[in-house]
Amino acid sequence: HFFGTFAVLFICLADRTMSSGPKLISFFSRSADPNANFLSNFAHSPFSYNGRRYATAEHAFQAQKFLLFSNMPEQAHRFEMGSSSFVGDNPAKAKSAGTKGAFSKVGAKLDVERWYRQRREVMEGIVQAKFRAHQTDPRMVACRKMVANGVRFVHLEQRVAEKALFWGGKIAKDGLSFSGPDVLGELWHACLKGSA
Repeated sequence: HFFGTFAVLFICLADRTMSSGPKLISFFSRSADPNANFLSNFAHSPFSYNGRRYATAEHAFQAQKFLLFSNMPEQAHRFEMGSSSFVGDNPAKAKSAGTKGAFSKVGAKLDVERWYRQRREVMEGIVQAKFRAHQTDPRMVACRKMVANGVRFVHLEQRVAEKALFWGGKIAKDGLSFSGPDVLGELWHACLKGSA
């Protein structure tokens, strides 16, 4: 799961299609399209998930690692807005606070096997909660309309090693095809299509 900076990478698939597939629009933390960018886990989009308030989907996602899959669930409060030990609004800081090194630093242990089995389900809940909170936001409305008109949003992870891909995928060198599991893209597509 990588939403890092793409300073040297600027790719938008808005005008590209796979030979027999839908029109593709990529989304990631620095998407040029403001509607697509809103789907990114790094987009500032405060919402509540399981009774807790988060600044971004990234905050909610990292919090669940501690809350549901670690021996130190009390550490999850650091990702909640308004907490006295809040990591801050910056989603990169939230991501960093949920890494293996961050777990080690606070003495927490992640149940990695359970996390890998259930992370898709966790993200699905987060995507749905974010959608419900912002379904009337013009960017979300635009995304719903695009999906209804045949657009497929894909999560771009161009700098992630092929074997590590899970949440997104890569654009082929020809610039015309996209491959990878694209779990986050699938979750958003299902959510947006179901509400169209």
